[in-house]
Amino acid sequence: MGYLISSVVFGVAGIVLGILSYWWSEIGYAYSYVSCLGAAASIVFLVSFALLEYALRCLEFGGVFTVWAGSMAVVLTIFSVFFWGESLNPLGIVSVVIAAGGLIGLSLSDKNT
Repeated sequence: MGYLISSVVFGVAGIVLGILSYWWSEIGYAYSYVSCLGAAASIVFLVSFALLEYALRCLEFGGVFTVWAGSMAVVLTIFSVFFWGESLNPLGIVSVVIAAGGLIGLSLSDKNT
């Protein structure tokens, strides 16, 4: 389970680094800074995938992939609301909470180790 949590954390960090790289290129930072940040995002994603592979050795594929991908979706939804100003109506908020609750429940129920 620790590998899965670490994989999600590294995946979220990769998403944040990728978004920062895009923002820096839009603002007009030097190409070298943007390319270094993009390379860092790629390396962090590779670490995330490596940790995901270790998690798949211990847990079932369906549960691991659902928790990993769903966690990324929930984090990106929250990130887009706060940083990109996207609107989220009450039904959307309830949906995100239900999705997060389902992910927590699925990860707790998939403890084979």
